[in-house]
Amino acid sequence: MSPSLNVQSYDKLTINANKVLDLPGIEGAGSIIHDVSKYHNNGTINLPTWTQLGSGLWVLDFDGSDDYVDMETVIEPTVRTLELWFNADNGNTGVLEASSNFNGAPNEKGRGLRFSGVGTLEIAAASGIGGREYCNAVVTYSVWHHAVFIHDATDIYLFIDGVQVATAGCVGYTPNTTNFRLGLLSGGALPYAGYMALERIYEVAIDSTDPMAHYQKEKSLFGL
Repeated sequence: MSPSLNVQSYDKLTINANKVLDLPGIEGAGSIIHDVSKYHNNGTINLPTWTQLGSGLWVLDFDGSDDYVDMETVIEPTVRTLELWFNADNGNTGVLEASSNFNGAPNEKGRGLRFSGVGTLEIAAASGIGGREYCNAVVTYSVWHHAVFIHDATDIYLFIDGVQVATAGCVGYTPNTTNFRLGLLSGGALPYAGYMALERIYEVAIDSTDPMAHYQKEKSLFGL
């Protein structure tokens, strides 16, 4: 469905009720990526290029230098789920998504999904009682993966390809008021190299069975 086609009707669909961001991978050209959630948080594409997969899905290719997507204001609820597909270049140590100036102490605010070292994917969130909590898992480069980052009222969870691989306690949340970004932090830190697609944010903690259901439903789009 085109983001400009019957958007008001899409806003009312039950499937869209809990989303604050939904980038469906239907663009293929232009400098704007359209959010079809009811909040319409469209993003500005700064240098990533469009690539079409064999399935017809359009994905964004980040060069690992200075590419990023800058979103309009995205709601950051205390309870939240991030979901996306990625295919990272070998040796990548960049950020997939984060508040734009999220980069460790002393800025103990916001959330992020990033590579904390070669082959190690990490989620992090600033708790509501001070400090930041982390958990991570090893992933394989140069293949498509589905990642889900759930933050409920007390814990954070990382799912890779439908399977829960890590968890940590994180009570509450301290939000970051800066813009939400894909692929790069403000100031040029942690550039991501590789492909990214189908980014979604929910204002709820989705059920623990949902990541596997979503992975199985969408994996054929990525040749899996």
